[in-house]
Amino acid sequence: MQGRSTGLSLMPTGFEALGSDGLRDMIQYLCADALQYRIINLQTAFTANSQEGIYANRQSKRESLRFKQFGIVRVDGIPFEIAHPEKSQTGKNVIVLKGGSGYSKRYPRKVIATTNVRAKRIHFLGGVGGWAWPFGGDKFKGRDVARFTLHFEDGHTEETVFRNGIEFADYNGHANVPGSREAPEIVRNGQVRWFSVNVKQDGIIKTIALASFDNEVAPTFVALTAQTR
Repeated sequence: MQGRSTGLSLMPTGFEALGSDGLRDMIQYLCADALQYRIINLQTAFTANSQEGIYANRQSKRESLRFKQFGIVRVDGIPFEIAHPEKSQTGKNVIVLKGGSGYSKRYPRKVIATTNVRAKRIHFLGGVGGWAWPFGGDKFKGRDVARFTLHFEDGHTEETVFRNGIEFADYNGHANVPGSREAPEIVRNGQVRWFSVNVKQDGIIKTIALASFDNEVAPTFVALTAQTR
């Protein structure tokens, strides 16, 4: 399924007081905001159910991302969609890739999602992992943990590698890293982070691929949003 509009409401009550000119300007502003972002559908890429344990074992429900709410959330003005596992096509709602130890070694190393969008920037909600920094100390800091690849309609690709302790930090706690920022009020304990990647090529992105390096970290992604050109 392709990226889709955020579906944000454009007409809160009380706006009639702005008058025709003010209302027109406000609608133009709100429409521009709604059309600026396209939420990327990750239904076919989800590998785990956040209402279960997602790292060491499925029974340990505290070893997961315990979301405060599902649906559209805004982080620094960027809309992300946190899928509900019970409304998901597969009963899964987050991407955990192979790595770490225990149950997380059963996940796939690579997932692919269809996009069909022209974007200037991709925003990520996730940036955490099982056994990510500071777990294990600084000897694993800077280690590659995930590869993000854009596949364009014309056959070109763009690749970005995310690193432990740079973009990614441990889900359990509030460890800060320079390449991402904590997204507040998303989970009940621990953290979820967000960061962005600029898209260099101006073209239709057909698919995106996320892959792990199957090392000490099980990288985790919650949602992706494209900022359109």
